[in-house]
Amino acid sequence: MSGKILAIVVTYYPDKQLISNNINAFIENVDKVLIWENTPYEDSNKYRFIVNEKIEYCGDGVNSISKALNFGWKYASDNNYDYLLTMDQDSVWINFQEFLDKTINNKPNCDCVWGPTIVGRGYNEEFHLGDIITSGMLVPVKILNDVGGYFEEFRIDGIDAFFCYSAMEKGYPVYTVAGCLLKQQFGNIDSFSIGKFHFLSYQYNSIRLFEIYKSQIIIQRRFKTTNEYKQNFWKNRILRWPIKIILSEKNKLSKLKAILQGIIAGLVYRIK
Repeated sequence: MSGKILAIVVTYYPDKQLISNNINAFIENVDKVLIWENTPYEDSNKYRFIVNEKIEYCGDGVNSISKALNFGWKYASDNNYDYLLTMDQDSVWINFQEFLDKTINNKPNCDCVWGPTIVGRGYNEEFHLGDIITSGMLVPVKILNDVGGYFEEFRIDGIDAFFCYSAMEKGYPVYTVAGCLLKQQFGNIDSFSIGKFHFLSYQYNSIRLFEIYKSQIIIQRRFKTTNEYKQNFWKNRILRWPIKIILSEKNKLSKLKAILQGIIAGLVYRIK
């Protein structure tokens, strides 16, 4: 292996089987695992399902993914790790060793950010340039030091894209690696049908919807985003999601109101 890897997994009332599958899929290929508990302190002990000499539980009672990731960055920097692997609790690697072989074991001196291909998606290039999700992201600590870590004004949503575009702005490529697969669960997915057509709905609550739309507007105002990012926003967030909410979800009015408020909040946000 080319360099030491610190992994950090952010949890919130994790499912026992899923979090076990998650960590077991990569633990043998990393040097240490931090499990940051966003689960409230009074319940956290009941959700410590995995015991391993590589694992350390941590957290400070603040439910913020960006703060957790910055803790991981500083821990990695202070303890001479070369890479930080960031994971959420709803992901499972299929072939993590292959991911390492195609990235840091193959190109150890490449100052790049790497990420997996989400199962169900496909790319023509072996290394597809563009923003990636936080889960499965492998970042050289030197890039984290240069970028200044993760944007803590975003607590849950938009953290991944903000970091990716911050890195690309400084000249560091961000790649999705084709064939290196991650099973990822987005939201509480529900399905519905209209005639012969079948649709999936993520069932995000109003708070999440507000944060998603606000953060994506801010990111597009702050950075020169890819056409892929813009098209996804307009095609899915602006067109498809509101329609799916109207057709299949509960609390329609509050969710549509949250979307509108998120868009407005993103437009009036003062870019620093």
